[in-house]
Amino acid sequence: MGLRLPALALLATAAKQVFAQGTVEPPATQTEPTERTGRARFFDPDDGQLDLSYFLENPRGFLPIPIVITEPAVGYGAGVALLYFRESIAGEMEKSLARGERMAVPDIGGVVAFKTANGSQGLGGGYFGTLSGDRVRYLGAIAKAELNLD
Repeated sequence: MGLRLPALALLATAAKQVFAQGTVEPPATQTEPTERTGRARFFDPDDGQLDLSYFLENPRGFLPIPIVITEPAVGYGAGVALLYFRESIAGEMEKSLARGERMAVPDIGGVVAFKTANGSQGLGGGYFGTLSGDRVRYLGAIAKAELNLD
């Protein structure tokens, strides 16, 4: 409890300074990030370490998502989901504006599968897409699960 009071006091002081100064303006010298392609999408250009933030901010292509299951009712298990992004949100926006249309959202598809220690298993898939410059949106999904519960 002793550590919370100084943190709250510091937060209150910072809030007072922001309100006293009015709105906070972003720095005028922000540089546009360069587009990273290939292997560079997954590694930080500054230190060369694995960094998925650029890929997650500009999703396009396949994104694997591991699933860890630790539910006592079905036992330990694992699975994987695989998402497909046809285009990044920024890329789709640029294309829509270039065509003179309203901003369209990118098509997104995915599949998922899992299996647990007691034999429970499941799989599924779905797709979200747009047609006619985002005038028509459609969503479809299908799944099957066999859960062995007592």
